[in-house]
Amino acid sequence: WGMIVTEADSGKRALELLRAGAATMQPYDIAILDLMMPGMDGLQLAGHIKADAAISAVALILLPSFGQRGHGARARQLGIAAYLQKPVRQSPLFDCLTTVMARAQSAPSAAAQLVTRHSMHDADAQHRPAAVSPVRILVAEDSLVNQRVALGQLKKLGYHADAVNNGFELLATPEHAPADII
Repeated sequence: WGMIVTEADSGKRALELLRAGAATMQPYDIAILDLMMPGMDGLQLAGHIKADAAISAVALILLPSFGQRGHGARARQLGIAAYLQKPVRQSPLFDCLTTVMARAQSAPSAAAQLVTRHSMHDADAQHRPAAVSPVRILVAEDSLVNQRVALGQLKKLGYHADAVNNGFELLATPEHAPADII
């Protein structure tokens, strides 16, 4: 993605790298923190980072292996910008990084909102048109559950689709509702 990345094997080492970057006028923009680390967990590390004026501007993303009640509130309280539960796939991580960077450059109220998988999904759904393709798709599937899954996936991709329950319905349907793809 064209980013310069540095790894740290502990919270202590992360603080050293962040401070060295700030001292050499090459501060880090984002720090991705694991929640469970030896010696100092991600929440403790976030507290140390935000308490140090030289490095407090770095945006923080916390990656816990499991969510616990109160983690989100604690993360917000510490100034963490995003909270994504592992495993994190490439696309959601990229979306998170770009969202965090955009918010860091916008109004303080936007930066104060915690970015999560749910908030990114909700924002994506608000900006996605209901159907972007004029292609009409007809799904022939006897299972109602599979019909719902297929129709939902196609809708997310921007297609309008209808479903029929069997081959007899499929053969009768094109006369009434033409489809481009079956």
